[in-house]
Amino acid sequence: MKRLKIVLCLIVSFCIVMSVSAKSLYICLGSFKVQSNAENFVKTLAGHGITAAIDTADVNGTTMYRVVLAERFDKARDAFRRCDEIAKMPFAAEYNIRDIWVTPSDNSPEKNAAPTVSTTTTTTVAPIPATTTTTSTTTTTTTVAPIPATTTTTSTTTTTTVVPIPATTTTTSTTTTTTTTTTTTTTTTTTTTTTTTLPIILQKNNENETPLTDETPYSVKVRSYKEETAAQNDRNRLRDKDIDAYILKTYDDQQLFSFDLHAGAYENEDDAKELIRQLEEMGIADTEITDYNEIKPKLDRYNEVVDSEDVTLRKGLTDIPTTFSPFVHDNLRQFPINYDFSLKELHIYDLDNYRKHERTSGAVCLADLLLAEGQAYHCYTSALYHDNLLNNDILIQIAVGDPGSIRDEINMLPVKFAIPNGEISCIIDMTNDTMSLIGTDQSRSIGVVMVSSDFDADQIISFINNLDNDSNLLIFPEVRRNLLVLPNVNDDVERDLMHFSLKQTDDSYADDRGYVDWSVAIVGHWEACGYFMQDDEMQSVSFFDLDYDYNAEHVHRLFMKDHSASLVNDDNHPIEVNDVHGWYHSNEEGHELSFSKNSHIISIDSVSLEETDLSVIAEDLRIWDPPRTAGSSPTQDAIVGEVP
Repeated sequence: MKRLKIVLCLIVSFCIVMSVSAKSLYICLGSFKVQSNAENFVKTLAGHGITAAIDTADVNGTTMYRVVLAERFDKARDAFRRCDEIAKMPFAAEYNIRDIWVTPSDNSPEKNAAPTVSTTTTTTVAPIPATTTTTSTTTTTTTVAPIPATTTTTSTTTTTTVVPIPATTTTTSTTTTTTTTTTTTTTTTTTTTTTTTLPIILQKNNENETPLTDETPYSVKVRSYKEETAAQNDRNRLRDKDIDAYILKTYDDQQLFSFDLHAGAYENEDDAKELIRQLEEMGIADTEITDYNEIKPKLDRYNEVVDSEDVTLRKGLTDIPTTFSPFVHDNLRQFPINYDFSLKELHIYDLDNYRKHERTSGAVCLADLLLAEGQAYHCYTSALYHDNLLNNDILIQIAVGDPGSIRDEINMLPVKFAIPNGEISCIIDMTNDTMSLIGTDQSRSIGVVMVSSDFDADQIISFINNLDNDSNLLIFPEVRRNLLVLPNVNDDVERDLMHFSLKQTDDSYADDRGYVDWSVAIVGHWEACGYFMQDDEMQSVSFFDLDYDYNAEHVHRLFMKDHSASLVNDDNHPIEVNDVHGWYHSNEEGHELSFSKNSHIISIDSVSLEETDLSVIAEDLRIWDPPRTAGSSPTQDAIVGEVP
């Protein structure tokens, strides 16, 4: 990843010219090389009450017959929700319908589909005017470059498609929802229903979907993933570009499961090199040519593992822990989502709790430059998004303050885009090869900063025009699963959550531990930590999310084996936590309680709290089945807007 450079002043005048045409979205249920097979599949679906049509696509010179659901969607959220519904129908398992994907199209392949109304609007946006940079000095002698007031200029206006502002979502609950607003604070109290989804069970490799044979063993490995749905998303993106992409599922005893995105099937390596050249022209680099005969043992081993036991992926809960303040709740739900980007790193700060306990967060909140003098934010969230195919990063920070906390001059900036229940007015700047977007929703005192060293002005406009403003950070299963671990409020314990972090582990984790077997298996998965104040001391709950239950059980078994090799005594011994096997360890540096539950390996650490108190924290975690959340009632409904 290129180093992100922070820019605190806005300079340079330029025009943004971009025209975006909206495409309808369709759900593809299958793709066939033989037309009669596609026609038979359409008839089979009709027998189950599903109306489908056939759409053709040229894939590397071969005509493919795609069976498309006869329904048109204008919002990605609705299309993905329909995918989830179809995947759960009884006939889907019978006919092996698992690889369902959403595809845009200029055509209308549906038959007798109900008409839909597009909510995309077109607005005219004036070019960003030239700005004047001034420098002010505060009483602490820190020099800050304020956001300059904009000046009116005469220019030719351009059109850009802006995502529409959604209507305010109403939550139905048996408890009355009360909102109180004053000139200084806003307090929101809500009671919501906890929603879970059925876990996904891994299936064997489907040989009929793999074009590799002894005659055509060479393919291009595009990317490798630790979780299957992420691989499916990028596979569908390549297919939409007429690249014959597919997933090979592998397993080895060190790295465990891997879902590898491949493309093409060739007799020799020279033919595969032409596909590499084609991918590089699309901006997709760092690919490699592989030989089917060399990777087949790992494919067979994967099939053996998933055939012998259920390997499950849990999708987590849709609610936010009660230990988060209403401001943090609102903050998390403001994040727009671009489905081409996955989450790479996440930080959530409750700044009110830091001030309450007279602690300093140490966080670098870029949105601070939007604040009026003497004002402060209640909380802020920082998310690093990553496009796996194009290897692009963009950092997004959103902060929430009180009404009137944003500078008066930050008003009516020229570029606008929607976030859930609001609209951001912003300005875009390019300085030192770093693209910055800085903006605000004045009416709700929300500050937004986006920074990328990989984007130019056109690309960042394209990014915001492809945002789904009906979604939020809970769209990511890894966020739902890991917020699930954090403790809820305990009326008998004063516990204030300060900071939550989530990031993918890299090779340095295993390197620091001498590449012991359990550390290698953790690389590429999620490392999370929740910090909170209890008994006037910072405590922490740290954990690894290894995506699949099988991974966590396997790794923690190796981990406990290492611990049991030491002397077992009062300071180092096995322990039961809600009937789950764990381990308690204590030394002069502190106390630790660890155990495995579902896909997580959880470690609760403290300098002063010992075994009994750590066990209380463990029992307050939201991970137990059913969730130990007062007033919640888990269901098996699908998550709205979830990527299947």
